[in-house]
Amino acid sequence: MPGKTKRKFVSETIKYKKCYRAPILKVMTTMPYEYDPEALLQKFQKFYPKKWKELNERYKQYQGLDEFLVRCGKKRRYKHLSPPNFFKNLPIVKSVCSVKYKQQRQATFNEESIAKAEESMTNTINLLQPSPLLMQEVDPYYLEVYIAAYHKRGSTHSEKLEIISELRKFNTERTQLFFQKLNSSERNNHIRNIAFKHLQELSAFVRKCKGFKGKKKQYHLEKVNFEVSPQDLANLLSSNSLQSTKTFDCFVSHSYKDSLLISDLKKQLNKHDIHIYYDWSSDSDFLKRELTSEFTKIVLKERIKQSHRFLFVQTNNSVSERLEVKSLWVQMELDYAVEIGKEIHCLNLTEFPPLFSALELQNDNTELTKSSVSFIKTSIK
Repeated sequence: MPGKTKRKFVSETIKYKKCYRAPILKVMTTMPYEYDPEALLQKFQKFYPKKWKELNERYKQYQGLDEFLVRCGKKRRYKHLSPPNFFKNLPIVKSVCSVKYKQQRQATFNEESIAKAEESMTNTINLLQPSPLLMQEVDPYYLEVYIAAYHKRGSTHSEKLEIISELRKFNTERTQLFFQKLNSSERNNHIRNIAFKHLQELSAFVRKCKGFKGKKKQYHLEKVNFEVSPQDLANLLSSNSLQSTKTFDCFVSHSYKDSLLISDLKKQLNKHDIHIYYDWSSDSDFLKRELTSEFTKIVLKERIKQSHRFLFVQTNNSVSERLEVKSLWVQMELDYAVEIGKEIHCLNLTEFPPLFSALELQNDNTELTKSSVSFIKTSIK
């Protein structure tokens, strides 16, 4: 391993190991009378899931670098330990699992204090659990088109920010790799900081890169706020832009009061590689509620055109007892789908008859049957 690269990697690893000391000492307050490194690891995974995910991301990143070196005919350089082995070889883990430390701890062991610490840590981790992510966990078909457009010579700063805003809506290995590359090699400070903060939000392993040396050009220091409106998106959709190249597997029409339900549905469909459109996430940067206008209708109609399937989520929030659609926006979406001949299918979660052809559910809950999922996937691609 070249000396400079080795010193940099070793130095970073030493600093990284130190950040585990405080969390592990907190976990130790919940450990039983007898324990071993494996039991400590299980507790750590329970109380610090983000930290554990970060370690796994770090391992994947250095594994990827080693594999790249091998493909280039060179030797592995980093040889990062697997996450469990890395954890068990931490100095603080070896210390708290030593015979001497255990003897000292057992001499003052208090079962009641352990129970209180366990309860306190459990309550804390529950409070820190993030709200359901709006990001979809499936790569859209237009992903590579967007990435190619980002790297196209002559792309403006505003165009790059639009692409970044779009790819931040997805949490996949491919999009994480894109942001990792931006964080490490993008020469514009503004964009590089956006990539860094986004990766932090995902609990991905990421290092803050130093500024590039040498003379700073205008591009390096350029900064633009990505402030857009429904009118901007409507204009983009009517032109030969990236927005007009998008396609969606399924347009989901629903009441805004069912946001948690739609988030769960999104996760379920993403597991089957189905990419959905739901306005408050898919176009969250353009369709702000305070800017709702006729342009919003134009956008939604175009998104219905771009979607292979149309799914109406029928709940007590979207339909009344008289089977009338409560929301004018949902009614507009349904009317337009009928107007352009788009077949409408219904996820009926009410006691009333479905307004449209109903998809099958498993055990009368929100889980779609395999046949329903298969139906949504047909005619796609």
